[in-house]
Amino acid sequence: MELFKGQSLLEFTERFKTDLDCEEYLASIKWEKGYCCRKCGHTKYQVRKDFSRTCNICGDTESPTAGTLFHRLKFGKVSGNVYITIDLDAFDPSIAPSTGTPEPGGLAYYHLAEKQTFIKSN
Repeated sequence: MELFKGQSLLEFTERFKTDLDCEEYLASIKWEKGYCCRKCGHTKYQVRKDFSRTCNICGDTESPTAGTLFHRLKFGKVSGNVYITIDLDAFDPSIAPSTGTPEPGGLAYYHLAEKQTFIKSN
């Protein structure tokens, strides 16, 4: 996944702000070499708003997550307790200088405060 190589946590969260951003990316990876209907083998399709593909011949609709580790995963709000962990390597070396893989320009404390406020309000 070259897209993520050298990408900071902030860049990652900026790229994948919404569920549709994630589904669009999964669709681009899944059908990178073209679409082929899983039921009839036809290659012509319509793209849905959620980046699913619907076969023009048999009408079967396949989501970007079908057959992947995200299959049946419901994107969206999470209910119940959520635990967030942050690897110290994500911090700028001025904050956590002794990490094994420093991230120049990485997180600062105020980034965490912003995310915490966002999570609490949603």
